[in-house]
Amino acid sequence: MPLIVLKGLRGGVGTTSTAIALARQFNQQNKEVLIIDNCTENILSFYFPAQQKSITLSQALLAETPIEESIFYYRPHYQVLPFGLVNMKDNLLLQLSFSAKQHLTHFLTTFIQLHPDAIILMDLQHTQDTLFTHWIEKADIFFTVAMAESNCHIRLNQHAFIENEYVLINQFRATSQIHQDFYQFWQTTPFPLCPVVLHRDEASLEACASRLPLYDYRANCMLVEEISQLAQWCFSLFERKEGQP
Repeated sequence: MPLIVLKGLRGGVGTTSTAIALARQFNQQNKEVLIIDNCTENILSFYFPAQQKSITLSQALLAETPIEESIFYYRPHYQVLPFGLVNMKDNLLLQLSFSAKQHLTHFLTTFIQLHPDAIILMDLQHTQDTLFTHWIEKADIFFTVAMAESNCHIRLNQHAFIENEYVLINQFRATSQIHQDFYQFWQTTPFPLCPVVLHRDEASLEACASRLPLYDYRANCMLVEEISQLAQWCFSLFERKEGQP
């Protein structure tokens, strides 16, 4: 069961849209996927307006009801588990609740047993979180999503990297001298850069406006090709880990 965690270095770097596109690419290659959201602003659900469920992950955790009832199928073998809108009080309750963590762990452990070949993607909010900390440590690949700009540069220099973590540069503009300068400089640092860079593509913005995952909005755009390269790079890491003694 490969586990991929994506977490934005800050808000607004495109973590959710990247997670959705990557999950769709895995699904396109006949892999079963589950994408899980823990954003309290419920951004993941925005891309799937027709598949909304009445109970979300956060509500199931708060009420201790079966989490699997919050999952919906966007396509065959493409499952989505949105977090739902959460106010500050309920979010604090979830962060402090030992039973919520147990409930989530039980669900994920059971899901992995029932779907051993599925790829799980977790789209985590950039703020401090305790619900998913245990699973971050278990990730086969942990993408810290960043942009080549000063805000992310400052944060990267204060960031403590963990095993299997890679900096995934998103919304890169090749025509921007600033973007080029930061990227070239980062290549001289110990930052664990993912070799695949995702460029800014208007198709991604148009897909968001249309409330559609990128692949289903425009399958032949440049960013879909780059997401395909990213998926292949992930597969190579999975195979390498399987081959380790």
